[in-house]
Amino acid sequence: MKTLFIIPVYILLATFMLLSGWQLIETTYWLAIKSYKLYMWFGIGVGVYLVLRKIPLLHKNAEWFETQTHEWLHTIVALLFGQKIHAVNAGEKEGVMYHSGRFSRNIFISLAPYCLPLYTYAFCLLRLLSDRQTLYIFDLLIGLTLAFHLSVFLKQAKPYQTDIKEFGYLTSYTFIAAFLFFNITIVLLTVKTGLDDAFIYQFEQYWKNILSVWRHLWG
Repeated sequence: MKTLFIIPVYILLATFMLLSGWQLIETTYWLAIKSYKLYMWFGIGVGVYLVLRKIPLLHKNAEWFETQTHEWLHTIVALLFGQKIHAVNAGEKEGVMYHSGRFSRNIFISLAPYCLPLYTYAFCLLRLLSDRQTLYIFDLLIGLTLAFHLSVFLKQAKPYQTDIKEFGYLTSYTFIAAFLFFNITIVLLTVKTGLDDAFIYQFEQYWKNILSVWRHLWG
């Protein structure tokens, strides 16, 4: 019975990963060819992050801040799922968050730090409230924080991580890839269209791609 439930979940997750990956490729190509001028401040933000990482004071404290962010993400997503938080501890090298409640063994909570760019989404939301004259500031911050997330992802998404081992490597990395592709695409589209339109466009494209594949196979 459990196997009958797991197989459709794996199929859905793999399908979501493929759709998200293809959409990221399409979006990156489209933006690079047609809309690259809109991403000047986004690119500057990425460059600013790379420079900041070289400043000795920030470099020395980077690992502490990365670990803190990791545990905050666990905590915020756990709260969204209605979990009771018992303790959150984070040092320079490692951290832990204890929670309980229904569905306490939750893949979204465990793997959120690897695929959810929290600070980037915060600036994407604030961007909705800004006027056209200040959009460049948010685009810069979006680029900076996405670069931070990807840098931390490359450091932390290792096979030895307890979060990843908990659900098995295949499940964990498929989940991470699917949602990381999805979130990066949303962020890239946000710079061009705004966060709300980015979500609408993303799901419209998913549906179009599904229909396209269906017609190709059965049309």
